[in-house]
Amino acid sequence: MARYGITWLILPHPLQPRLLARLSKDARWRLAYVDHLAAIFVRREGLSPGDAAPGVTGETPAPIPLLTAPVPVASLPGIGGNPRPDPLRRFLSGLAETQEYPSEDFYLGLFHYDRGELEQAERRFAEAIQKSGGAYYEIYNNLGAVLYAERRFKEAADCYKVVVAAR
Repeated sequence: MARYGITWLILPHPLQPRLLARLSKDARWRLAYVDHLAAIFVRREGLSPGDAAPGVTGETPAPIPLLTAPVPVASLPGIGGNPRPDPLRRFLSGLAETQEYPSEDFYLGLFHYDRGELEQAERRFAEAIQKSGGAYYEIYNNLGAVLYAERRFKEAADCYKVVVAAR
């Protein structure tokens, strides 16, 4: 990076989780912007204002949209005795109405998980499950990984049971 004078980079973080984790821990780089598709990092040392990525200024990163009100895991469909729509109902509802995958919450959940920000990852995945009505088992898998990392084994197991039942 220093050899070629690279002072900023755009990282498609869903495709490069290990690089995201490394850059997040590297004091030479700072996060300047993130959305559900990409993050922009800028080098800390040797930057002049004209070297920064277009539209990125100052030392304070652009605010990451954080969720302040957590969705209780026990209230999610398929967990804690709450019913999850059966496969036929999920299939038929997809025929009757347009389904929208909660990609923003899902990918920001991955972003936070890869950076080790487990509380925010949990909130994003729980929000994605709630918005989708529990339609997508892969979100439960990711929430289970977060809960496991938080040593909340019972709740993680409940998420993994949803995944196994859906397969």
